[in-house]
Amino acid sequence: MSEERKTQNYHYCRNLVRQHAEDLYLGAQFAPADKVTGLIANYAFAVEVHRIPDSVSEPPLGAIRQQWWRDALQELVDGKTPRAHPVVEALQLLHTQNARAGELYKNWLKAIDAIDDYLEVREFQSVSDILQSADKLMRDVTRNAFLILDEAELVEVDILSSYIRLVAISFILQQLFSQKLSDGNGQVDSFSARLERCSHDLKGELLSTLVAEHTQLTSTLAKPATSLMPALVPTTLSSLYLRKLRHGKVQEIQGTPLISLRKRMKLFYSILKGVI
Repeated sequence: MSEERKTQNYHYCRNLVRQHAEDLYLGAQFAPADKVTGLIANYAFAVEVHRIPDSVSEPPLGAIRQQWWRDALQELVDGKTPRAHPVVEALQLLHTQNARAGELYKNWLKAIDAIDDYLEVREFQSVSDILQSADKLMRDVTRNAFLILDEAELVEVDILSSYIRLVAISFILQQLFSQKLSDGNGQVDSFSARLERCSHDLKGELLSTLVAEHTQLTSTLAKPATSLMPALVPTTLSSLYLRKLRHGKVQEIQGTPLISLRKRMKLFYSILKGVI
């Protein structure tokens, strides 16, 4: 693959993540130069997969797209020429360079399976349902982010679960403040659409739970390994989102340059201090 093609693929992935998962994009900018491309490719894959249910008109079409990604990943493992898709080609480069490529592959497959629940319309039944769904969507994306940032780092299971919950809380809050991943032409479901349909009471209970869990986790977790900070630092923005939500100022955080500057400053401070 030519250097020009690699650059084009990176720009595609970067723009995709910046548009649909800005906080993850901002966090990735603090990764070492040789890790940024792989981290962005991993997040671009997540965006592509997460928006499948909201971009198809019926479940079978979503299942077809899921299988397309499974087949594309299998071809990477088999050493075949990658499909002519910027994200697939970026994943192929990452897969060949990472010492734990087998784990990356398995986690990507699990990430595809994680959207099964959204290929049919249903409602969130409880706060626990919302949290578990967010955990499931972000679990394997986060695991791969850790593998990309530090191939040698082994995170204890209980600590990993806490990290994933922090990422899930951050993901939920981003969905509350951002537009849906697609243009809304699809007729199946998505996390953000399902969240929008929650009752006022359920959203109020969710906010209280997010505040309590975020406070508990950030006060008890030890400082993470420095190498993992680019994947975890976006979770520090949760306090900014929660503060706005508590004051009913959702609109103030949507797409304004001031908020983007505040985000960057908060992330920089967290990286400097090594805290989340």
